[in-house]
Amino acid sequence: MFASGGALTRKPWGDEVFTANSALDLITRGKTGMTVLEPTGLGNKPGTVMLDIHERNYHVMPLGYVFQAAWFKLAGFSLPSMRFFAVLWGLVALLCWKYIIEKLTGSVLAALLATFLLAIDRVFLESATDGRPDIISAALGALAIALYFRLRERSLPRAVFTGMALLALSIFTHPMGALAAIPLVLAYGLYDRSRFHWTHLALAAAPFLICGAAYGAFILQDPVAFRAQFGINAGGRLNGLTHPLQAVIEEIGTRYLERMYLPGYATGLGRLRVLIIFAYWFAVLWAIVTPGLRNDPKYRLILVAAVINFTVLTLFDGTKSYFYIIHILPFYAATLAIWLVAAWNNGRIGKLAAAAVLGLLVFLQLGWSAYSIYNNPYKNKYLPAVAFLRSHAGPNATITGSGELGFELGFDGNLKDDASLGYFTGRKADFIVVDERAYEQALRSYQEKLPDLDAYVKRILKEEYRRVYDGPFYGIYQRNRDL
Repeated sequence: MFASGGALTRKPWGDEVFTANSALDLITRGKTGMTVLEPTGLGNKPGTVMLDIHERNYHVMPLGYVFQAAWFKLAGFSLPSMRFFAVLWGLVALLCWKYIIEKLTGSVLAALLATFLLAIDRVFLESATDGRPDIISAALGALAIALYFRLRERSLPRAVFTGMALLALSIFTHPMGALAAIPLVLAYGLYDRSRFHWTHLALAAAPFLICGAAYGAFILQDPVAFRAQFGINAGGRLNGLTHPLQAVIEEIGTRYLERMYLPGYATGLGRLRVLIIFAYWFAVLWAIVTPGLRNDPKYRLILVAAVINFTVLTLFDGTKSYFYIIHILPFYAATLAIWLVAAWNNGRIGKLAAAAVLGLLVFLQLGWSAYSIYNNPYKNKYLPAVAFLRSHAGPNATITGSGELGFELGFDGNLKDDASLGYFTGRKADFIVVDERAYEQALRSYQEKLPDLDAYVKRILKEEYRRVYDGPFYGIYQRNRDL
């Protein structure tokens, strides 16, 4: 219910375009281009050239937009279609984690509680209503673990091959899918190491060789463009290896607090959302310091995977993006569910504590999502700006703005996503759309990154354009007719 509400009311955003535009291009032109993007127009790295991006998208892993293309072929292309495709993958992930946690802990109650905590979690709901490939990758990883446990007793070779095949699909959907390798390797090491055979290594490697060969063939179509595009996306992600202490501080302060649970704009009850992540972390620390749980084989995989995943995210992802929490969230939810069950079985005070924590989490999580659905940014922010452009720009006017506008205006028309506003190309559109997320943040960063670009942007917006629309989230500028 909450995923459906989010799917219909969330405003699209730029990251969704990287897969949706290429998926649409695949089923229309037979190419994988991101046609709406100006190759020099990335706001976070102005002036870098996304070489041949209109023909092939090497900026992201390919299976995300390949899966979307297959779905669009069946269900048609639209923003709701893309969103409900993500909802379906969210359901796959929930079913898989229910099975995994029940298999590990032997507790139906803990498995149901963990699945419930996932289903109401704001991070999970955002991923499961988003066009980014994170939920697909996370669901494939969960399916890999679930099928490994399902098949291991009947046929360990089949379990190894199936698990690794799905893991490979997860990684070639998004590199963060590699985090699912941690519980898979732990499962083999904890439960099946005594059954090791060298053929298991070959079976594990085979899916990666097949996927790698297919990806290599795609890369060989334009290796120069691959190096340019993939290099832009991969740059700066491994900073945590050189400054680990700083990486831990940024992991907690930036990824979890500033960008998710305690942003600077939060006020009133909104600031209580930080209790969500504190509850997860408390459960993990409680389990670690409790010998009976730490040493219990039923919980060992969950706890070790949670700690290793946190460490890997801290050291190997310098972006500190909040949407990658989806890959560690099931282990948080499982650990908290274990604590809730243990507390409930520990007398009257334990029951009160478990009920209070669960009640607070339900209130905070569902209140957060309900408030977002009620605000309906798609209807109240996105559509009014699109309606203004349609009524004032006309069919021949050129528009510069975030690619998210393409869901309504089209990706192959007069819209170009160029956060430099034509500085590198000389193209000056009839209309410029500045949104509060992508463009406004990019424009603010130019003063430090590229002072000449900053001066250019300020000059043309002051001298060559006038602000004609001042709506929520979007500001629209029209070029003076005499220029």
